[in-house]
Amino acid sequence: VNVDEGDVSKSSTVLGEAYPYEEQPLWKEMKAVTKDVGSGGGNVYFVCKYCETTFVGSYTRMKAHSLKLSGYGIRGCKKISTEKAREFKRLQDRVDAIHNKKKTSIIVINPKCSDRKRKTIETCFDSCRRAEIDKVIAKFFYSSCIPFNVVRNPYWKKACTILANSKLSGYIPSCLERLRTSLLQNEKNK
Repeated sequence: VNVDEGDVSKSSTVLGEAYPYEEQPLWKEMKAVTKDVGSGGGNVYFVCKYCETTFVGSYTRMKAHSLKLSGYGIRGCKKISTEKAREFKRLQDRVDAIHNKKKTSIIVINPKCSDRKRKTIETCFDSCRRAEIDKVIAKFFYSSCIPFNVVRNPYWKKACTILANSKLSGYIPSCLERLRTSLLQNEKNK
C-alpha cells in the first residue's frame, strides 16, 4: 500500500479537491487519503491519525471507523475516546443539517420500495393514494366473491384506466337497473 504520510490538506497525492471537506469533515481526521486506483468508485486508502491503521473504503466506512459505528465492515478506532467520538458525531450532524437545508426539494425514502428509490413528497402521497384505492378495490372483490383472475380481463384494465384518467370528479357508477337493462341491451346490440 502506497500511502503518503502527512496531513490530508498538505499532501500532494491527496485528493483534496475531490473530497468536499465542508460536507465530509471527518476526512480531516485522517493522516493521508489517496485514491485506490484498483477498486474504482469512491474508495480510497486512508490512514487513521489515532490508531495509525491503513484502510480502504469510502467516506461512510471512514466515518464508521471514527465514530465507532458497527455494521459497516470496519472496526471502530480503539484510540479515539468516547468523548472525541461524540465530538466528531456533533460535527458531522451539524454539517449534515446545513447540507440538508441546501436541498430544494423534500426527499422521502419510500419503505415499500425494495430498491429504496428516493421519491419526492408528491410521489409519496401518490403512492399513499394508490394504496388506499387498492384496498377499496380489493375489498370490492372480496365482498362480492369476484374471482381474482378478473383482473386479467382487458375490459377491467380499460375501465380502471379510463376512470384513472377521467376528469369527472364525483363520478357515480351506473345503478343496478341501468346496468341490467339499457347498458346490457346496448352491449348485446353492439
